Amino acid sequence: MWAILGAFENSIILFIFAIIITLSCKSVLSLTIIFMGLWLFCFQKKQQLGSIAMGLGLSWFIISTRLIIPIFSDNSANISRHLERFNYLGNSFAEIAQNLIFKPWLLLQGLFNLPNLEYLLLLLIPVIWGLSWQYIAPLISAVPTLAMNLLSQNILQKDLLHQYSLPIIPFLMVVLIMTVSAKKSWFRQNKYIITWSLICFLALAKYGYFPSRYLESVDTWKATKEAISKISTQGNVLTSTYIAPHLSQRAIIKLAENGSESWDFNQFNYILLNQRHLGRESSPELIETIKEKVGQNHNFNLKYKKDDIYLFTQKTKQ
Repeated sequence: MWAILGAFENSIILFIFAIIITLSCKSVLSLTIIFMGLWLFCFQKKQQLGSIAMGLGLSWFIISTRLIIPIFSDNSANISRHLERFNYLGNSFAEIAQNLIFKPWLLLQGLFNLPNLEYLLLLLIPVIWGLSWQYIAPLISAVPTLAMNLLSQNILQKDLLHQYSLPIIPFLMVVLIMTVSAKKSWFRQNKYIITWSLICFLALAKYGYFPSRYLESVDTWKATKEAISKISTQGNVLTSTYIAPHLSQRAIIKLAENGSESWDFNQFNYILLNQRHLGRESSPELIETIKEKVGQNHNFNLKYKKDDIYLFTQKTKQ
Protein backbone atom coordinates (compact mmCIF):
# COMPACT_ATOMS: atom_id res chain seq x y z
CA MET A 1 0.00 0.00 0.00
CA TRP A 2 2.89 2.36 0.76
CA ALA A 3 4.46 1.55 -2.60
CA ILE A 4 1.18 2.28 -4.38
CA LEU A 5 0.85 5.56 -2.47
CA GLY A 6 4.40 6.45 -3.50
CA ALA A 7 3.56 5.66 -7.12
CA PHE A 8 0.42 7.83 -7.14
CA GLU A 9 2.23 10.64 -5.32
CA ASN A 10 5.21 10.30 -7.69
CA SER A 11 7.50 9.87 -4.70
CA ILE A 12 10.34 7.66 -5.95
CA ILE A 13 11.99 7.51 -2.51
CA LEU A 14 8.83 6.25 -0.78
CA PHE A 15 8.11 3.90 -3.68
CA ILE A 16 11.55 2.26 -3.63
CA PHE A 17 11.70 2.13 0.18
CA ALA A 18 8.31 0.39 0.38
CA ILE A 19 9.30 -2.12 -2.30
CA ILE A 20 12.55 -2.96 -0.52
CA ILE A 21 10.71 -3.52 2.77
CA THR A 22 8.19 -5.74 0.98
CA LEU A 23 10.85 -7.79 -0.80
CA SER A 24 12.72 -8.35 2.46
CA CYS A 25 9.72 -10.23 3.86
CA LYS A 26 9.56 -13.20 1.48
CA SER A 27 11.15 -14.15 -1.83
CA VAL A 28 7.84 -15.03 -3.52
CA LEU A 29 6.63 -11.44 -3.03
CA SER A 30 9.08 -10.46 -5.75
CA LEU A 31 6.54 -11.89 -8.23
CA THR A 32 3.88 -9.59 -6.80
CA ILE A 33 6.23 -6.61 -7.16
CA ILE A 34 6.99 -7.56 -10.79
CA PHE A 35 3.30 -7.68 -11.66
CA MET A 36 2.64 -4.46 -9.75
CA GLY A 37 5.27 -2.86 -11.95
CA LEU A 38 3.51 -4.29 -15.00
CA TRP A 39 0.23 -2.73 -13.85
CA LEU A 40 1.87 0.67 -13.25
CA PHE A 41 3.72 0.53 -16.57
CA CYS A 42 0.82 -0.52 -18.80
CA PHE A 43 -2.29 0.87 -17.13
CA GLN A 44 -1.22 3.81 -14.98
CA LYS A 45 1.25 5.14 -17.57
CA LYS A 46 3.99 5.32 -14.95
CA GLN A 47 6.73 3.77 -17.04
CA GLN A 48 9.61 4.85 -14.81
CA LEU A 49 8.13 3.55 -11.59
CA GLY A 50 6.81 0.44 -13.30
CA SER A 51 10.27 -0.31 -14.69
CA ILE A 52 11.84 0.19 -11.25
CA ALA A 53 9.37 -2.23 -9.67
CA MET A 54 9.87 -4.89 -12.34
CA GLY A 55 13.65 -4.50 -12.16
CA LEU A 56 13.81 -4.72 -8.36
CA GLY A 57 11.35 -7.62 -8.26
CA LEU A 58 13.17 -9.64 -10.91
CA SER A 59 16.60 -8.94 -9.37
CA TRP A 60 15.49 -9.99 -5.91
CA PHE A 61 13.77 -13.13 -7.25
CA ILE A 62 17.04 -14.24 -8.89
CA ILE A 63 19.21 -13.30 -5.90
CA SER A 64 16.95 -14.90 -3.29
CA THR A 65 16.16 -18.13 -5.16
CA ARG A 66 19.57 -18.70 -6.77
CA LEU A 67 21.90 -17.41 -4.06
CA ILE A 68 20.45 -16.78 -0.59
CA ILE A 69 18.07 -19.76 -0.22
CA PRO A 70 20.56 -22.36 -1.57
CA ILE A 71 23.27 -21.07 0.81
CA PHE A 72 21.17 -21.13 3.97
CA SER A 73 18.93 -24.15 3.36
CA ASP A 74 18.67 -27.48 1.58
CA ASN A 75 17.61 -26.12 -1.79
CA SER A 76 16.53 -29.47 -3.22
CA ALA A 77 14.28 -30.13 -0.22
CA ASN A 78 12.91 -26.59 -0.44
CA ILE A 79 12.07 -27.00 -4.14
CA SER A 80 10.54 -30.44 -3.53
CA ARG A 81 8.36 -29.04 -0.74
CA HIS A 82 6.87 -26.47 -3.10
CA LEU A 83 6.64 -28.67 -6.18
CA GLU A 84 4.60 -31.31 -4.40
CA ARG A 85 1.72 -28.84 -4.30
CA PHE A 86 1.67 -28.81 -8.10
CA ASN A 87 2.89 -32.32 -8.94
CA TYR A 88 -0.13 -33.01 -11.15
CA LEU A 89 1.45 -30.50 -13.54
CA GLY A 90 4.89 -32.15 -13.43
CA ASN A 91 7.73 -33.16 -11.14
CA SER A 92 10.12 -30.32 -12.03
CA PHE A 93 9.92 -26.71 -13.19
CA ALA A 94 10.98 -27.76 -16.69
CA GLU A 95 8.34 -30.50 -16.84
CA ILE A 96 5.64 -28.12 -15.58
CA ALA A 97 6.54 -25.56 -18.25
CA GLN A 98 6.50 -28.28 -20.91
CA ASN A 99 3.12 -29.64 -19.78
CA LEU A 100 1.57 -26.16 -19.73
CA ILE A 101 2.38 -25.94 -23.45
CA PHE A 102 1.70 -29.48 -24.62
CA LYS A 103 -0.91 -30.60 -22.07
CA PRO A 104 -3.03 -27.50 -21.41
CA TRP A 105 -5.92 -29.62 -20.12
CA LEU A 106 -3.91 -30.22 -16.95
CA LEU A 107 -3.95 -26.48 -16.33
CA LEU A 108 -7.69 -26.27 -17.00
CA GLN A 109 -8.37 -29.15 -14.61
CA GLY A 110 -6.32 -27.42 -11.95
CA LEU A 111 -8.16 -24.14 -12.36
CA PHE A 112 -11.79 -25.11 -12.92
CA ASN A 113 -13.00 -27.10 -9.93
CA LEU A 114 -15.35 -26.66 -6.99
CA PRO A 115 -12.68 -25.86 -4.32
CA ASN A 116 -11.44 -22.98 -6.49
CA LEU A 117 -14.98 -21.70 -7.03
CA GLU A 118 -15.58 -21.75 -3.29
CA TYR A 119 -12.26 -19.97 -2.69
CA LEU A 120 -13.08 -17.18 -5.17
CA LEU A 121 -16.50 -16.69 -3.61
CA LEU A 122 -14.96 -16.42 -0.13
CA LEU A 123 -12.40 -13.94 -1.40
CA LEU A 124 -14.69 -11.71 -3.46
CA ILE A 125 -18.16 -11.73 -1.89
CA PRO A 126 -17.18 -9.39 1.01
CA VAL A 127 -16.05 -6.75 -1.51
CA ILE A 128 -18.29 -7.56 -4.46
CA TRP A 129 -20.21 -4.34 -3.96
CA GLY A 130 -17.11 -2.30 -4.85
CA LEU A 131 -15.71 -4.22 -7.82
CA SER A 132 -16.00 -2.63 -11.25
CA TRP A 133 -14.50 -3.84 -14.52
CA GLN A 134 -13.43 -0.28 -15.27
CA TYR A 135 -11.12 -0.22 -12.24
CA ILE A 136 -10.11 -3.87 -11.98
CA ALA A 137 -6.58 -3.32 -13.39
CA PRO A 138 -4.79 -3.19 -9.96
CA LEU A 139 -5.62 -6.89 -9.55
CA ILE A 140 -3.00 -7.65 -12.22
CA SER A 141 -0.56 -7.32 -9.32
CA ALA A 142 -2.32 -10.16 -7.51
CA VAL A 143 -2.10 -12.59 -10.45
CA PRO A 144 0.95 -14.56 -9.13
CA THR A 145 -0.58 -15.13 -5.69
CA LEU A 146 -4.01 -15.94 -7.07
CA ALA A 147 -2.57 -18.31 -9.68
CA MET A 148 -0.50 -20.20 -7.09
CA ASN A 149 -3.48 -20.54 -4.75
CA LEU A 150 -5.82 -21.73 -7.50
CA LEU A 151 -3.35 -24.22 -9.00
CA SER A 152 -2.10 -25.59 -5.70
CA GLN A 153 -3.38 -28.91 -4.36
CA ASN A 154 -2.83 -27.65 -0.82
CA ILE A 155 -6.32 -26.92 0.49
CA LEU A 156 -4.86 -24.46 3.02
CA GLN A 157 -4.21 -22.07 0.14
CA LYS A 158 -7.90 -21.99 -0.70
CA ASP A 159 -9.37 -20.50 2.46
CA LEU A 160 -9.21 -17.23 4.38
CA LEU A 161 -7.83 -18.76 7.58
CA HIS A 162 -4.22 -18.83 6.42
CA GLN A 163 -1.75 -16.27 5.12
CA TYR A 164 -1.68 -17.31 1.47
CA SER A 165 -4.23 -14.73 0.27
CA LEU A 166 -2.73 -11.72 2.09
CA PRO A 167 -0.78 -10.34 -0.94
CA ILE A 168 -4.11 -10.06 -2.79
CA ILE A 169 -5.77 -7.85 -0.16
CA PRO A 170 -3.93 -4.52 -0.80
CA PHE A 171 -4.88 -4.59 -4.47
CA LEU A 172 -8.50 -5.43 -3.71
CA MET A 173 -8.48 -2.38 -1.43
CA VAL A 174 -7.08 -0.20 -4.22
CA VAL A 175 -9.83 -1.42 -6.56
CA LEU A 176 -12.43 -0.48 -3.94
CA ILE A 177 -10.88 2.95 -3.40
CA MET A 178 -10.79 3.71 -7.12
CA THR A 179 -14.33 2.44 -7.67
CA VAL A 180 -15.82 4.35 -4.74
CA SER A 181 -13.91 7.49 -5.72
CA ALA A 182 -15.41 7.30 -9.22
CA LYS A 183 -18.88 6.60 -7.74
CA LYS A 184 -19.19 3.35 -9.69
CA SER A 185 -19.75 1.01 -6.75
CA TRP A 186 -22.99 -0.87 -6.19
CA PHE A 187 -23.32 0.57 -2.70
CA ARG A 188 -22.62 4.28 -2.36
CA GLN A 189 -24.01 5.01 1.07
CA ASN A 190 -21.96 4.17 4.13
CA LYS A 191 -24.83 2.44 5.90
CA TYR A 192 -25.13 -0.15 3.13
CA ILE A 193 -21.39 -0.72 2.97
CA ILE A 194 -21.21 -1.16 6.75
CA THR A 195 -24.22 -3.48 6.80
CA TRP A 196 -22.82 -5.70 4.02
CA SER A 197 -19.41 -5.81 5.70
CA LEU A 198 -20.97 -6.74 9.04
CA ILE A 199 -23.02 -9.53 7.47
CA CYS A 200 -19.91 -10.94 5.77
CA PHE A 201 -17.94 -10.71 8.99
CA LEU A 202 -20.58 -12.60 10.96
CA ALA A 203 -20.83 -15.21 8.19
CA LEU A 204 -17.10 -15.77 7.66
CA ALA A 205 -15.20 -14.80 10.80
CA LYS A 206 -14.18 -17.56 13.18
CA TYR A 207 -15.22 -15.58 16.25
CA GLY A 208 -16.31 -18.85 17.87
CA TYR A 209 -12.64 -19.84 18.01
CA PHE A 210 -11.83 -17.23 20.66
CA PRO A 211 -13.42 -19.03 23.64
CA SER A 212 -12.12 -22.37 22.37
CA ARG A 213 -9.22 -22.74 19.94
CA TYR A 214 -7.53 -19.35 20.39
CA LEU A 215 -7.75 -19.29 24.18
CA GLU A 216 -7.45 -22.99 24.90
CA SER A 217 -3.96 -22.67 26.37
CA VAL A 218 -4.74 -19.65 28.58
CA ASP A 219 -4.79 -21.93 31.65
CA THR A 220 -1.05 -22.54 31.25
CA TRP A 221 -0.18 -19.01 30.14
CA LYS A 222 1.14 -17.81 33.51
CA ALA A 223 3.25 -20.92 34.07
CA THR A 224 4.63 -20.70 30.53
CA LYS A 225 5.71 -17.09 31.10
CA GLU A 226 7.40 -18.03 34.36
CA ALA A 227 9.26 -20.89 32.68
CA ILE A 228 10.37 -18.67 29.79
CA SER A 229 11.69 -16.09 32.28
CA LYS A 230 14.03 -18.77 33.64
CA ILE A 231 15.68 -19.25 30.25
CA SER A 232 18.44 -16.75 30.88
CA THR A 233 20.85 -17.34 27.97
CA GLN A 234 20.72 -17.61 24.19
CA GLY A 235 21.35 -21.34 24.39
CA ASN A 236 19.75 -24.00 22.20
CA VAL A 237 16.12 -24.81 22.93
CA LEU A 238 13.72 -27.68 22.27
CA THR A 239 10.09 -26.68 22.74
CA SER A 240 6.57 -26.85 21.28
CA THR A 241 5.31 -24.98 18.24
CA TYR A 242 3.22 -22.63 20.39
CA ILE A 243 6.10 -21.59 22.63
CA ALA A 244 8.83 -21.41 19.96
CA PRO A 245 7.98 -17.88 18.67
CA HIS A 246 8.66 -16.48 22.17
CA LEU A 247 12.18 -17.93 22.15
CA SER A 248 13.10 -17.51 18.51
CA GLN A 249 15.96 -15.00 18.85
CA ARG A 250 18.70 -17.61 19.15
CA ALA A 251 20.96 -19.67 16.90
CA ILE A 252 19.17 -23.00 17.34
CA ILE A 253 15.59 -23.73 18.32
CA LYS A 254 13.91 -27.01 17.40
CA LEU A 255 10.34 -28.22 17.74
CA ALA A 256 9.10 -31.09 19.88
CA GLU A 257 7.31 -32.77 17.00
CA ASN A 258 6.79 -36.44 16.19
CA GLY A 259 10.20 -37.97 15.50
CA SER A 260 12.12 -35.67 17.82
CA GLU A 261 12.15 -38.31 20.56
CA SER A 262 15.07 -39.98 18.77
CA TRP A 263 17.31 -36.90 18.88
CA ASP A 264 20.38 -36.42 21.04
CA PHE A 265 19.01 -34.10 23.73
CA ASN A 266 22.50 -33.10 24.83
CA GLN A 267 22.55 -30.63 21.93
CA PHE A 268 20.05 -28.46 23.84
CA ASN A 269 20.62 -26.09 26.72
CA TYR A 270 16.91 -25.94 27.56
CA ILE A 271 13.95 -28.24 26.98
CA LEU A 272 10.58 -26.58 27.58
CA LEU A 273 7.45 -28.74 27.27
CA ASN A 274 3.72 -28.16 27.68
CA GLN A 275 2.14 -31.53 28.43
CA ARG A 276 -1.39 -30.12 28.56
CA HIS A 277 -1.37 -28.27 25.23
CA LEU A 278 1.00 -30.23 23.03
CA GLY A 279 1.43 -28.09 19.94
CA ARG A 280 1.39 -29.06 16.28
CA GLU A 281 2.65 -32.46 15.09
CA SER A 282 2.90 -33.73 18.65
CA SER A 283 1.24 -36.32 20.89
CA PRO A 284 0.96 -37.16 24.61
CA GLU A 285 3.17 -40.19 24.02
CA LEU A 286 5.88 -38.04 22.44
CA ILE A 287 5.97 -35.56 25.33
CA GLU A 288 5.99 -38.36 27.88
CA THR A 289 8.85 -40.08 26.06
CA ILE A 290 10.93 -36.89 25.94
CA LYS A 291 10.25 -36.25 29.63
CA GLU A 292 11.40 -39.76 30.55
CA LYS A 293 14.56 -39.62 28.44
CA VAL A 294 15.56 -36.18 29.67
CA GLY A 295 14.68 -37.11 33.26
CA GLN A 296 17.07 -40.06 33.04
CA ASN A 297 19.80 -37.91 31.48
CA HIS A 298 22.25 -36.92 34.23
CA ASN A 299 23.22 -33.77 32.31
CA PHE A 300 19.78 -32.21 32.93
CA ASN A 301 17.94 -30.77 35.91
CA LEU A 302 14.19 -30.19 36.18
CA LYS A 303 14.30 -26.46 36.88
CA TYR A 304 10.58 -25.64 36.71
CA LYS A 305 7.32 -27.61 36.98
CA LYS A 306 3.85 -26.10 37.21
CA ASP A 307 0.48 -26.63 35.47
CA ASP A 308 1.96 -29.34 33.21
CA ILE A 309 4.78 -27.00 32.12
CA TYR A 310 8.22 -28.59 32.39
CA LEU A 311 11.55 -26.81 31.97
CA PHE A 312 14.73 -28.91 31.91
CA THR A 313 18.11 -27.17 31.85
CA GLN A 314 21.44 -28.76 31.04
CA LYS A 315 23.92 -28.52 33.87
CA THR A 316 26.99 -27.84 31.75
CA LYS A 317 25.41 -25.62 29.05
CA GLN A 318 23.21 -23.11 30.83
